[in-house]
Amino acid sequence: MNHRNHVGLLSEDMDFETKRLLGNFPQAHSHLALIEAAMNLSDGAVTKEEEILEIIQFN
Repeated sequence: MNHRNHVGLLSEDMDFETKRLLGNFPQAHSHLALIEAAMNLSDGAVTKEEEILEIIQFN
């Protein structure tokens, strides 16, 4: 999370020496990975809002 740009986007690559963000901003992949990591860290606990969003997405 420390390597986001000024609007909070994660780039697809980074120069580790200069910390410069490189490449495109493939938001779906990077954000899905972030969400999955958060879910794993929370032991799969889901909030009421997340339950509602899941219902909306799959109906």
